[in-house]
Amino acid sequence: MSTQPPADDQTPRSYAEGGHPAQPGYGQQGYEQGYGQPAYGRPAYGQPAYGSPSPGAPVNAIVLTVVSVLAVLSTAFIVGLPSAILGIIGLAQHGNDPRRANRLANIGWIVLVLNVVLGVVLLIAGVAGFLWFVEQADLPSMTPSPALTSTPAAV
Repeated sequence: MSTQPPADDQTPRSYAEGGHPAQPGYGQQGYEQGYGQPAYGRPAYGQPAYGSPSPGAPVNAIVLTVVSVLAVLSTAFIVGLPSAILGIIGLAQHGNDPRRANRLANIGWIVLVLNVVLGVVLLIAGVAGFLWFVEQADLPSMTPSPALTSTPAAV
């Protein structure tokens, strides 16, 4: 009778008993862990760790939304409203289509810059128009007329 164990026997044996170690050596994968499968508690290669932000976090849309809302609040809904709407839509679309969300955020930045430039141009035109009107208008002076300052005659 042979002292060799059957070939399908996976019981660990020492080298002296003519066996090989059952556990794989350092850096080798065991039979319970297939190629490309993550080990317990570790992510697979190229995958973000559990709880870490996704690589394409919508930072662009978040910053656009915050800046646009501040512009909306500081300019009485004139400048930042369209870009704030685009930023919010970009945040909502990030889970489904990150590429579209990033594109919406970029368009929102362009709209915000155009609105700021347009707002500055309109402000300058308004101030210039007001100053021109004040120069052209025949406004009464602030000094009282002599007829109003005279004292009434005593009766």
